[in-house]
Amino acid sequence: MNFWRLDYCRYFKGKRILSVVSALALLSPAYCEDEHAAGSKLAAEPHTSSAISSSVSPSGSSSTDGASSSSTSTVTAIPASFQSLDSIVGNWLKRPDLAHSSIGIEVMELPSGKVLYSLNSSRRFVSASTAKVLTTSCAFDTFGGAFKYKTRLYASGKVTDSSVGGDLVIVPSQDPTFSRSDLNTLFRSTVQKGIRSVYGKISLLPVAGGFDSFNTGWLNEDWGQEWMPASSNLIVDRNIVQGNFVLKGFKSNNFGPDQAYNAAYRSLLISGNSSAWLECNPHSRELNFYRSPGMSLGAPLVVANPSEFNQALAHSSAVGAGIKVSEHDTAKDHGALTLIAEHDSTPLWTIVQITLHESDNLYAQQLLRSIGAGKSELDSAPDANLVNTATSWSSQSLEDRGLSRLGAWLTKIGVPPQEVLLYDGCGLSRKNGISPHALNTVLKYMATPTLDGPYLLLLKRNNPVGSRGSFSFKTGTMDTVRSIAGVLQTVGGQKCAVTVMVNGHAQNVRNLSAEVNGLIALLDTIKTIKIARTPVIKDAGKALGPNALRTDAEGPASAKETTYVELARGAGVSSRAPRTTKSASSPARRSRRGH
Repeated sequence: MNFWRLDYCRYFKGKRILSVVSALALLSPAYCEDEHAAGSKLAAEPHTSSAISSSVSPSGSSSTDGASSSSTSTVTAIPASFQSLDSIVGNWLKRPDLAHSSIGIEVMELPSGKVLYSLNSSRRFVSASTAKVLTTSCAFDTFGGAFKYKTRLYASGKVTDSSVGGDLVIVPSQDPTFSRSDLNTLFRSTVQKGIRSVYGKISLLPVAGGFDSFNTGWLNEDWGQEWMPASSNLIVDRNIVQGNFVLKGFKSNNFGPDQAYNAAYRSLLISGNSSAWLECNPHSRELNFYRSPGMSLGAPLVVANPSEFNQALAHSSAVGAGIKVSEHDTAKDHGALTLIAEHDSTPLWTIVQITLHESDNLYAQQLLRSIGAGKSELDSAPDANLVNTATSWSSQSLEDRGLSRLGAWLTKIGVPPQEVLLYDGCGLSRKNGISPHALNTVLKYMATPTLDGPYLLLLKRNNPVGSRGSFSFKTGTMDTVRSIAGVLQTVGGQKCAVTVMVNGHAQNVRNLSAEVNGLIALLDTIKTIKIARTPVIKDAGKALGPNALRTDAEGPASAKETTYVELARGAGVSSRAPRTTKSASSPARRSRRGH
């Protein structure tokens, strides 16, 4: 797992003290690669909004270019405290660790949406877990922060004071937080209502398109790892069990590479990736455990077929609560369903916060499935005719429907469709492509015009000690990929959406994450970011001096936008990366990828 810890240090230069952010990145072995040609742009790209051009008077006050017209040229000097934003970022780009990487950067003023700095910002990059910004934002905007998943238990057939004539049917809700304790509570509530016997079975209601899913865009090495369990309609304990798990009435079989039933699984088990999974066979009533050599028998295992396993787990939970389950075949229609018990999840805002802070891939995938199902489907009562049938299963998966609805939502809020290419909702797929501009546009929308959107409170947050600046952000880390996207408030109170994406770096570059954080540290020292228009005139710099900006009556056709920044009083900008350290710890099993 990659935790981004933002510490604070002070650099002393004479009598001046500069507070900057020092980034400490604890990185796991990484995961992805992609190729993009890097280029440099000093001006905003064609998709940006109209220019906000300003000039600074000798007194330091600013005026908006275009507010008044003059037939004569005016020259205003930039105070020494102002520097070119291009020079600040340009110096950062010269660092050796970045020399052979593909880089995309965008700084967008909020709430106007004006692009203040752009480098390859409309180009798609492999995003890693910054893709979770898109999924969580769409879910939060679609359902609302107060939304709760409801996992319900129904009875089919005739219900008497102590028995059910048909099945006890679990109606799953895609809730990623549902646990075995919650499952036990459902059946204890059933017993408390006097129901002690079930003529039929404990079954799961089918959900249209809700197949157990392990995305084909993920790597083989992601299989059997805690960072990416298979998705399912009913989640129990993130679809992960401890390796010493025992299910009453089931026989346990332990298998290694020699007993794997195909070459892919055998290769995976001997690869050294510490893969481990459990497969449930409800017909033979067997649990098959697959572990890489040398793994502890108590190490966690992901569940390979969660629907069948969780149904068996539900049966065991019902019996454990004191319900006699006869398991007669009740395939025929039993009429209306009777609600017996239900479980409410924590509010969606909590689930989104966990998804963003822990970079939980399963949570993100379940949110994508929820988007695919839609709020009406999640809240609606089930049809009794669906019990013990497969007629509701759709040829289109919930994930595919979720991606389609997510794409429509992105287009609605102004994200250029060609700048987003998604195969999952968590960012683990190496086929994903997202532009810095797309991420900033989503952040702009979620910030709202008043810049107090509640979604921003769910992001990780860095607030340097002694500084009015702050950064609310989401990171992404995989092989050859480092990315970060968030909303920066400078020490001057100006807010900007900032996205930095690096693809194709050498895997042995240990401090690249610190380099990316180093750029954020530089931006944090800025008081204000302004734009002026300066003409393209031969020898203009020599005639006017390096700190002069000129505005001509000829207008924009002969001018070029220059973005410059005012530093906080007493602060300077250093091109040196913040000092970083790296954790020496290396757990036996690597934690989830795609952070």
